[in-house]
Amino acid sequence: MEEKHVTHGFPPVFDENSRVLILGSMPSVKSREVSFYYGHP
Repeated sequence: MEEKHVTHGFPPVFDENSRVLILGSMPSVKSREVSFYYGHP
């Protein structure tokens, strides 16, 4: 099986009013295809 380097290109979502950091898993393949977190129904 050949290894592939995958770049998760979603930028962080924050502004000057942000106060909480939420850590989670990386977006799924389907989410990356549609360029949106939680993009898979």
